[in-house]
Amino acid sequence: AGSAPAAVSPSAASTRAIAAGSWIAASARRWPAHCGQTSNRRVYRWFELLCSEVDGRLLGELTAPFLFGETFLSQKPSVVDDIVRSTKPSDEGRAFLRAQAQALAAFDGKALCAQVAWPTLCLAGAEDLLTLPREVAATATRIPGALHECFANAGHSLLLESAPAFDRVFAFLRG
Repeated sequence: AGSAPAAVSPSAASTRAIAAGSWIAASARRWPAHCGQTSNRRVYRWFELLCSEVDGRLLGELTAPFLFGETFLSQKPSVVDDIVRSTKPSDEGRAFLRAQAQALAAFDGKALCAQVAWPTLCLAGAEDLLTLPREVAATATRIPGALHECFANAGHSLLLESAPAFDRVFAFLRG
């Protein structure tokens, strides 16, 4: 048996990132729906900073509270711990994640939604702190004929957290 990995003590930057992330997540639910784009930009900026300013060994630990809903965090702590332990992106991986956050912050697809001409299923996790359920619902209303469902007891990692959501995607794809 190998020894447990050494604990990494959080730096001042990671402590600030945790505090900022907690504030974003807690505040996001109170902001009115018309401010959704602003909250999204703040979330993307938070993630960009995590990928560029915080020790990559801490990325899994710092993002886990936001990637999973409270139900999954409390019911599947060993799964979350495994994911946290395995989330150690390389410098190239962190650069990719940072670029992804920047691209998402710069993109506004609202005008494109009306042009979608294929069957669309928009799923949300009721406990998602990163992509709020109301934002998913708003997107669904902009896409002609889109179906929308929100799953209780699931967060941002919806398909991992909710077997019914996973099954719903397969049912939708089967037609």
